[in-house]
Amino acid sequence: MSIGLFRCGLLLRGHPFIFQGIFFVSFLNLVSCASVDRGLMQVSEAITREDVITGKRELNLETEAEEVRRATIASREILAQARKKKLRLDESLPEFSRVRRIFLRLRKVVHRPDLPWEIHEIDAKDIFNAFTVGGGKVFVFSGLFNIEYGLRGDDELATVIAHEMAHVAAGHTSERKAKLIALGLANNSILTEGRLAASFTTVQEGEADRLAALYTALAGFDPEAGAAIWMRVNKKFGSYAGNLLYDHPLNDDRVRNVREYARLTREYYVRNRIHPKAESLLRSNVLFSKEDYSGLLAVGQGKGVLSFLDAAINVVSEGRQVRREAHSRQEKQRQQQNLARASYRITAVHLRKYGEAPVLLAEVENISGRSILKALASVEYWQGTRQLAAEEVILPSLSTTGKQRIRLRLRSLPFDRVTISAEYIQFE
Repeated sequence: MSIGLFRCGLLLRGHPFIFQGIFFVSFLNLVSCASVDRGLMQVSEAITREDVITGKRELNLETEAEEVRRATIASREILAQARKKKLRLDESLPEFSRVRRIFLRLRKVVHRPDLPWEIHEIDAKDIFNAFTVGGGKVFVFSGLFNIEYGLRGDDELATVIAHEMAHVAAGHTSERKAKLIALGLANNSILTEGRLAASFTTVQEGEADRLAALYTALAGFDPEAGAAIWMRVNKKFGSYAGNLLYDHPLNDDRVRNVREYARLTREYYVRNRIHPKAESLLRSNVLFSKEDYSGLLAVGQGKGVLSFLDAAINVVSEGRQVRREAHSRQEKQRQQQNLARASYRITAVHLRKYGEAPVLLAEVENISGRSILKALASVEYWQGTRQLAAEEVILPSLSTTGKQRIRLRLRSLPFDRVTISAEYIQFE
């Protein structure tokens, strides 16, 4: 194998396993390196793809052609189901001309511009959401234009659309299956795997938010608009970390992160103008710089080793990031519980039966000195020392003074006691 260790060291610079990588390459120099390298390249190409954004090899079991084919089939099925339910689509909706105009402008500044991009709007006024199935297929729901907390102006709509386009550009939908398999190999607990899967999706959502800030700025939309969206959502719904299977960034975290991405990318923003250097900025900008190793090595001379090793390192690195996210979510849950338990008190808990239904009677007292808009409590069912079940209940809004009595209908379980404790509060 004609590859120097110095060149390999430069190539792997910045990776935590540089010395392991050098040792691995040195070892392969002692065996049939050219044939091993070709074999590793074949394996790498079968289970990885180059990330067009970073240049790194990412674990992915789909080729781009397979991704487009799957996404096209999924898109047709989604539209067919919407028509079957007699939902209005696309041109029949008043906002769709705006949606398409913004989408077409963003398409000029995103990675993977040659995909068969499409955008569709589905009439579902109660769904504040957008999504993608990969392969360039993007969907938005009319609930995004909800009068109370929906999108305001083209900049905010561009942020949402750019976020979904970022998922496509990064190959998130196609790489998800392979990476979840890799992350779950060492875990026997279904709950642990569920939490890791949720945290993995949260990490992907953060990546899409970061890319969306770049895309919107390059397309001439204000990148700070994303923070305004999540501030409104956070004000209305709060930012509860108690559900550890929730797979998106918490709303208050999202506000902070999106605001920082906007600060960094604002230098590229000129209102209503596509940045003249957009193409080069997609390769290198304040958020990332694409690594290009393609010209350094050939297959049979180390490229297979490097490709395989790069993918392995990236999986390990992403696994660590996912576990940090899971730990962060648990820590935030603990902090929210502590704040809630210091803000309101639940006392005088009694059990009664009304017919066949058990009912819990309690008294809730606000001890925070502030008006509480939303309060959640955890109800746990016990039989001896064994917990049978647990559920979250919404308590009534609490003024700054006084107590309120509550009556909660319980589940019909063979419990012998029930406990209730504060979990989360959202102040007015």
